[in-house]
Amino acid sequence: MILRFFTFIALFFCIVSFNLSDVSAKENRKKVVVSFSILEDIVSVIGGKRVHVTSLVRRNMDLHMFQPTPRQAKIVSSADLVIMNGLGLEGWMERLVKASGYKGKTIVATDNIPKLKFEDDHDDHKKDDHGHKKDHDDHHGHGHGEWDPHVWLSVPNMKIYVTNVAEAMSRMDPSSKTYYMKNLKKYMSDLDNLDKFIRRSVNSIPKKDRVVITSHEAFGHLSNEYGIEMLAPQGLSTETRARASRIASIVRFIKKNSVKALFPENITDNRLIQQIAKQTNIKIGSSLYSDALSEKNGPAGTYLNYMRYNIETIVNVLK
Repeated sequence: MILRFFTFIALFFCIVSFNLSDVSAKENRKKVVVSFSILEDIVSVIGGKRVHVTSLVRRNMDLHMFQPTPRQAKIVSSADLVIMNGLGLEGWMERLVKASGYKGKTIVATDNIPKLKFEDDHDDHKKDDHGHKKDHDDHHGHGHGEWDPHVWLSVPNMKIYVTNVAEAMSRMDPSSKTYYMKNLKKYMSDLDNLDKFIRRSVNSIPKKDRVVITSHEAFGHLSNEYGIEMLAPQGLSTETRARASRIASIVRFIKKNSVKALFPENITDNRLIQQIAKQTNIKIGSSLYSDALSEKNGPAGTYLNYMRYNIETIVNVLK
């Protein structure tokens, strides 16, 4: 009886000790604030249980339409590290950081990634003296500038992106550097496997059939890296107003080239895609994920699943 009593006491203190250490670990986690869900996933993978990550823009939400609130400013103000994509993707980010009073480091994940100039190849408008398309209603007036910020749609780019994040987290929390770098090494292997999967899948489609229509110009890096031609009625930002001439140009291109892949996106209004489908008699496919992940239990809840889902969805229709 006495032995049972002492066994119970020992077990009780073990449980209490474990719970207290777990609470302590949670309280000591570094606070990392990121701009959107893809960065949220990356920081979670690299940081594991040693970080608490908060995404300002929720999953399945259009970050182009995001309006920061005082609550988000308060979250930023208490962060140990702030990470953004850069290249004009988050036009509101710098103002939010300044308004919050945050004094720590703000990291741009796209540093050292080769820039991809936006090319509107199927636009009917004239070029300027430098060979750029001229149009006062296009994406250039909506915060992105001339570079495509959607770098994560190329896995080789993503390897640089993730390395930038891991190194920034290591500088923030030097005592956990070995832990972060171990997670980075494993994730790099996952990215290598993903890249092989994408190339194998895309190469199963004849080059002449690799043409896809989406809602807005989010997939330039995917097109550039893997050889899928991606066209859209809207520019780099979903705030861009699609021109009637642009829509007409795409409709002519579809009819001339027998395009058969037409996809809406998870963050966009589907009316433009429905309009094009009606004019071309093309069936609309499943939504692609562009600027935001799905909910965690959805088909694109992580970056790895996001890329696999998009490629499988595209290839299945092209086949």
